[in-house]
Amino acid sequence: MNHQRIRLGSSIVAAAFLVAAFILPSPHTKAAGGASLSISPASGSYSVGQTFTVSVMLASGGGVGVNAADGKITFDPTMLAAESISKGNSVFNLWVNDPSFSNTDGTVNFSGGSNNAYTGDAGDVFDVTFKALKAGSASLQFASADALAADGQGTSALGGTTGATFTISAAAPAPAPSSASQAAAASQGGGSSGQAAQPVSTPSSFTPAVTITSPTHPDPTKWYSNPNPSFSWKLTPDVAGVSTAFDRNPNTYPKRVSEGLISSKQYSNIGEGVWYFHVRFEDALGDWSDPMAMPVQIDLTSPLPFTLTIAPGAGISGRTTIAFNATDTVSGVDHYEVIFDGGASSTIALSDMQNGVYTAPPLLPGKHTVAIFAIDKAGNSTEADGQFQISGIGSPEITNFPATVIEQSPIVIEGVADSGANVTLDIDDSTGKTVSEGKMVADATGHWLYAVEGGLPGGRYTLVASMVTTQGAFASTTAGAPMNVLAAPFLDRFGWIIIVLLLSFIGGLVTYGFYRKKINDIHISLAKRENEDVRQKTKAVFEALREEVDDQINHMEGGAAAAQGEIKLEPENVLDAMRNALAISESTIAKEVDDVDRALNEGEEEREAKR
Repeated sequence: MNHQRIRLGSSIVAAAFLVAAFILPSPHTKAAGGASLSISPASGSYSVGQTFTVSVMLASGGGVGVNAADGKITFDPTMLAAESISKGNSVFNLWVNDPSFSNTDGTVNFSGGSNNAYTGDAGDVFDVTFKALKAGSASLQFASADALAADGQGTSALGGTTGATFTISAAAPAPAPSSASQAAAASQGGGSSGQAAQPVSTPSSFTPAVTITSPTHPDPTKWYSNPNPSFSWKLTPDVAGVSTAFDRNPNTYPKRVSEGLISSKQYSNIGEGVWYFHVRFEDALGDWSDPMAMPVQIDLTSPLPFTLTIAPGAGISGRTTIAFNATDTVSGVDHYEVIFDGGASSTIALSDMQNGVYTAPPLLPGKHTVAIFAIDKAGNSTEADGQFQISGIGSPEITNFPATVIEQSPIVIEGVADSGANVTLDIDDSTGKTVSEGKMVADATGHWLYAVEGGLPGGRYTLVASMVTTQGAFASTTAGAPMNVLAAPFLDRFGWIIIVLLLSFIGGLVTYGFYRKKINDIHISLAKRENEDVRQKTKAVFEALREEVDDQINHMEGGAAAAQGEIKLEPENVLDAMRNALAISESTIAKEVDDVDRALNEGEEEREAKR
């Protein structure tokens, strides 16, 4: 892309005057003047299918001259079809509305001017090429028109308009030239810069299979900034001669004078506008083919200087608008390219502009530069620069977070932002690497929450929040909030192992306790049985002893013995018998007491071992 820079000059003042001049007065209050607009030629005869070019001409009428004109020309779209418009020869260099046509409405509209007054009598405003569609009479008329005097007040100076009428016939309009006229044409020489011969009325019988191409300007519908066009073709065996012409007329017939068996043509430093390369071929019998024409559109001039009106975004919106309107007097502006802050360029299509205003993408708050290039259809460009500053919008806030947390513990972070904003929270480690990122949408109250359920490894971290508003504006990021994640203590790391061991030990103790209790219960049960046995035996012993004592007392008293026929015992014998009974009782009781002691001692030893 050719981004040549064009600085502001005096033409900006002229452009501003032109805009003021086009505030036209009411048709009922126009001042009379000597200027006129006309269509040239005013008449002519053409055949169906033939194209022809007319010019809208301006006569100033003297005085201070004319610096602006506009109007609308009407035609019958069933009779004529407009094919192209050229401003290459125009006396105007500023256009509020480029000349345009509509074959649906049958109209041609224009509105242009110049920063210099035109004072001549035959100024070409623009040229229109028409194609004849059907036989009959076709007219071009001014439906409305005006011309403004260069008096600084925009005074109407138009005195009148003149239209044109053409006759369209089914046959070629002109008779075939005689041999004498052909000889006269041949005597003029074969240069392409001379006047081309008029078209013949009789179609040629020689039609070679030749195609014209241009290596420098290959697409006839496009504009080029190269003023050195070249053309080439491949000759066929039936071609014996070639004649060429190069001009602005699409209907030129090159002279019937051969330039030789040439197969290419080169032109240098031609002017701007629409040009036509014409070539026709001669066969061995001297017959000439109808001409072939290839148009070339050349624009060497960059768009006119223009300015930028910048309205920086502010507050919640954050969107910047830039108003501008560039004008190109030849091919017209094709598109714009924009560069913000020296970065990559982006294309702005004309359809992206709303009433001459471009809305920039969201930009961060701060100072910015912008460069906009107006690119015409030939690739020529003009640059306009500007600077602006976007005020910041509120930053999101981190309102709740743990300043210190144990590693691998859940972390919950909360904050506030603009309602509905897209919030991003980054958790960066000590090296600046983001180890966790959360993306949330703030609710209607602006609240947002982010949780790291699995926690983080031990270390120092920084929390940073940013947001993009619902209007697409970027907010400044929050200052980093520090957070420490501590390594878990020994018990936190291995406590479960200790707990398992303690539970196992306690379980063992409980089991052992139950076992010892069972043993003790057995010993106690045994002791109880022994004790009960002692009680029973003691009772029996004492009952036997009591009987023995009573018996011995009876023997002492003699009553019992007399009753039984026994001899009365002496006291000494009674006492000996009682001593024997007591000894037997003592031995029996001692044995039983020993059994009880033995059972109790075994239980005591078990309890001591347990301790």
